[in-house]
Amino acid sequence: MVKRLKIVIATGIVVCTSLWIIKHSDIILFTGTEVKGSTNYARDRDQEILLNNVGMKKNNINSFWNSFDFSNNNYLNNLALLKQPTLTFLQLLEQFPEESEVALGLLMDKVLEADSIIIQYMVDELFEKYLYRPDSPIRNDGNYLSILEQLIKSRRISDLNKTRFIYQQQLIRQNQVGSIANNFDFNTIDNQRGELMNINAEYLILFFNNPECSSCKDITSILNGSNLINEAIDTEKLKILSIYPENNKDLWKKTVYPYKWLNGIDLSQIIYKENLYDLRAIPSLYLLNVEKRVLIKDGTVEEVLHYLQNSIKY
Repeated sequence: MVKRLKIVIATGIVVCTSLWIIKHSDIILFTGTEVKGSTNYARDRDQEILLNNVGMKKNNINSFWNSFDFSNNNYLNNLALLKQPTLTFLQLLEQFPEESEVALGLLMDKVLEADSIIIQYMVDELFEKYLYRPDSPIRNDGNYLSILEQLIKSRRISDLNKTRFIYQQQLIRQNQVGSIANNFDFNTIDNQRGELMNINAEYLILFFNNPECSSCKDITSILNGSNLINEAIDTEKLKILSIYPENNKDLWKKTVYPYKWLNGIDLSQIIYKENLYDLRAIPSLYLLNVEKRVLIKDGTVEEVLHYLQNSIKY
């Protein structure tokens, strides 16, 4: 269960609450201060200090790490001390997206000057885990891209690790919102060949799924039961292309999909082989316009329905 809370920032010291509380998780409500080299972190559920000035907000997010000295042995001896302030900072970035690049740059300048053990912990256990992994409630590809750019150009990062980061960078950059979606061929249930770019529709939902995936079945049920979706399909405003990106043809053939949908399988495995789409997790939903330009990338079914509700005109 996820619950949003208010931001709490006090002028002069770093005092912030987490924006997320996740049941049975390690992301907790946090306030932190650092005084004269010692670190004290405490949970505080009652703070509600609000900033009214936009300039003050920007100043706080950009100066978040000013009092942190990554060369302090307290951090090196107990890496976990860096966890909650980092999670708080990453969540605060959601409130100030226009400041994210600068704020992350200031953080990375400090991290990349730290001991290699701290660098590894910050990158592997915090940045990658919470910004890149698809199951993270604070996943943010844009912020992770900013971090990747710093890592790739840093002399502190080994060539082996840079190979991994370059791969992640290339994957995330695929099919960004506003870009033309990557084209691919697919096989249909009647052994015909289809092509994404040849599908003529004002809007196209591209639904990557697996027949054995329970979340995929839930999304199928929601879309199939939506009056909005069915009316849009009936009036030729919308088409849905369901793609099974693996090649278990027998499993795919015995799966029943809504008859109004286009149902395809990537038998050639071109999507995975050429990393045409960022499929870190299944299901994955994309919404494309008539030009096959990406409107929503890897969005929720609620986001797709909301967009169509406000966009389809009859």
